[in-house]
Amino acid sequence: MGEQFKWNPSNERVGQMLRQAVYMEDQVTLEHLVKQKPDLESKDETGATPLQIAASQSRPGMISWLVSHRADIGKVDAEGFSAPTWACVKGHRAAVSQLLTCRADAEAFCSSNGKSPLSLCAERGHKECIMELLDRRAAGIERPNRDGTLPLMCAAHHNETEVIAYLLSRNCQVNQTDGEGWKEACYGVVVVAQGRH
Repeated sequence: MGEQFKWNPSNERVGQMLRQAVYMEDQVTLEHLVKQKPDLESKDETGATPLQIAASQSRPGMISWLVSHRADIGKVDAEGFSAPTWACVKGHRAAVSQLLTCRADAEAFCSSNGKSPLSLCAERGHKECIMELLDRRAAGIERPNRDGTLPLMCAAHHNETEVIAYLLSRNCQVNQTDGEGWKEACYGVVVVAQGRH
């Protein structure tokens, strides 16, 4: 009888296959790879882990699979973004909700810019994600970023009027100042001035 074939890929190759399977939502490959005991924190060239990829692409089945296999929800990539941060940045409310259910820390600052996920949502106009964070009491509406800016200021700076209106409807305080003494109205004036040039 002939020799039995034994598949023995390198750890790096298993990591690549794992990330690709998550991106493609390939459950069959994931179940095969789990026998190889893959490193669930293996990173791609941008520093993204499989869970961060699943969150940024809003892949609920992959998020569930990875979390059930103990992927680190708080792990950050080269930009300092965790899986919950990526879900917020991309505006994927379902992924935000799923990660919060898995006890994700929605108050963790992004290490590269010192902003909270709530502020990152505010400056990108992701009202649905903001609603999820606030409804679940996972984020503080008045919690400042490391530079002293608040979610309302971030929304004003990027002229996200729908988010501004929503934050105000949630009794967000106005006339607060950031670390440089700017108020949210100042951010709005800068946006208007820039639009006229």
